[in-house]
Amino acid sequence: MDGSFVGYLLACDDGTILELVLQNEPIRDTVLKAWSTLRGDAFTVSAHPYQVDRIEAWLATCDNYSVENQEMIRVFHWLPVLRAAMALRCAEGNCQFGNAVLELDGKKFSITVNNGKSTVVETDTPADASFEGIEAIRRVFGMGTALCRSLNPLKNNWLPLPFSVSASDKF
Repeated sequence: MDGSFVGYLLACDDGTILELVLQNEPIRDTVLKAWSTLRGDAFTVSAHPYQVDRIEAWLATCDNYSVENQEMIRVFHWLPVLRAAMALRCAEGNCQFGNAVLELDGKKFSITVNNGKSTVVETDTPADASFEGIEAIRRVFGMGTALCRSLNPLKNNWLPLPFSVSASDKF
């Protein structure tokens, strides 16, 4: 590295990495090795459920890992939440072309991705998958969907959607 800005790392005194934002994700291992050398001991790093590529990379290289549930949220109006989260997912890139209908808390939503852009509308079309309450949150935003592809109700890479509130039970 030549000293130019590549991102930032936010950490606690105990070495726990709270945020790691990089302009170029492939340098992640180099940054973590430098952090390990600086710290001189073990450290903790977190990933949000929607950061599937990062989770898969860390599962392949970490000595130890744990999974914590961060699903202490409740969605009251699914349509604007799905629109915003799908727009973020598509902005990350790699969003597969397709259409799916999810029924969440009794309402059906048609989600379409075309040319890297998403559209979400309410519909009466039969649902590809239906979930209520906390199960809807877990399937759409949760860690289980990130770690276990069989929990993904859709046959594409859209889920889990990007939404996470770190330590929401501490507010």
